[in-house]
Amino acid sequence: MRKHFCAAPWSGLSLDPDGQGKVCCINLDRTPITTFNEIQSNPVFMRIRTAVINDHQHPSCQQCWAREASGDLESRRSIYQYDDFFYNLDSAESFQLEHLDLRWSNTCNLNCVYCGPGYSSKWADLKGMTQKFRVFPTVTDDDLTNLKFLQLAGGEPLLIKENLDLLERVLRINPTINIEVTTNLTSIHNNKIYQILKNFDNVTWVVSFESTDSRFEYIRNGANWRSFRSNLDQLAMDFLNIHVNMVYFPLSAGGIADAISVALEHTLPNNIFIVSQSGGHAFDSLGQNALQSIKQKNIESSKQLPKVLEHRLLSQIQLATTQQQTTYLPRYEEFDQLTNQNHRLIFPELYE
Repeated sequence: MRKHFCAAPWSGLSLDPDGQGKVCCINLDRTPITTFNEIQSNPVFMRIRTAVINDHQHPSCQQCWAREASGDLESRRSIYQYDDFFYNLDSAESFQLEHLDLRWSNTCNLNCVYCGPGYSSKWADLKGMTQKFRVFPTVTDDDLTNLKFLQLAGGEPLLIKENLDLLERVLRINPTINIEVTTNLTSIHNNKIYQILKNFDNVTWVVSFESTDSRFEYIRNGANWRSFRSNLDQLAMDFLNIHVNMVYFPLSAGGIADAISVALEHTLPNNIFIVSQSGGHAFDSLGQNALQSIKQKNIESSKQLPKVLEHRLLSQIQLATTQQQTTYLPRYEEFDQLTNQNHRLIFPELYE
């Protein structure tokens, strides 16, 4: 076992709705994938395997290295450390698909503020785009036999109809598989995909939210907070393993402590993850006074949290910087126009 070992390049594939593949969902190097057979000799995958063979940190894996450097051991790399994964460190051309992260399409019923057309059909509608983000590779029964992990995301996986046929086959061929579903949790009632997942013993739900009430409804435009809370209660009754992913960015920072409190009612502190968001959603557009006020509030809130969450929140607080005297957020002004909202009324702390 080498210091920088990760089995993902030898056993993993994350496939996005535009047909671009990666060794895992957070890897930065994407390459077109049309069939699973081509992964073994794909140059991008081979370069990453070579780096691991030489015990190097490949640049495309920087998100894991950054998380681990901050002291958080729950990096994506940590799930690829099991002894029963296939790998051959002596060969950059070895591959057996055992961890599949499948995002068939961008079908989604929400247009979250930090998302976009590639992962949300609602966003595509807002932008008046006709381009289709849908990819349907052939997944054979042999492919399913070797799988140890199946991740379903999107879009919204509970609305992607192809997942139903896939799960029916998995239940027949490989019922002990580990399944992870990343969801906005807005569509579980009378949902066939949700119902079939109850037949598996090893299902982990990753629920995405980072704010409450009107803040939640602005950030996750199209969702209703009361309905979401009801669905979260139902999920906790139906399934044991619930994780929560929270994005720490200007719109969520002022109310993330409230969201953490809700999450702690349904899962353990270790299962609540706080991540940053880039692509124009950084804190460098805030005024210094506003950012300092938000930071101080969250520092005080973090003291009331379990240690692991205190560390995760403080890590994000420390990363937030700005040189601006006043707040200027044109991205959210544009979002207001598209969705008929007013972020200044909902997030007044941004303009203090």
